[in-house]
Amino acid sequence: MNANNNECFTFTRATKAKFTDLTENEVKSVKVSFGLKIEFSIERNCKTQYMEHYFRENEALIFNRHDED
Repeated sequence: MNANNNECFTFTRATKAKFTDLTENEVKSVKVSFGLKIEFSIERNCKTQYMEHYFRENEALIFNRHDED
């Protein structure tokens, strides 16, 4: 096992509980926005053609702590 990886895992285990407790106690709301990128490709006449499209939700969703009820 790589010593550096072991140090990273130890650090993660030590800080995970602290981070979780902090976010549960301090974060009152979260703002989320979603997007989806679609890439298409097709082979025509021995050439590959590509197309991509990005779908984005314009309105952000806000989750407040009091919304849990």
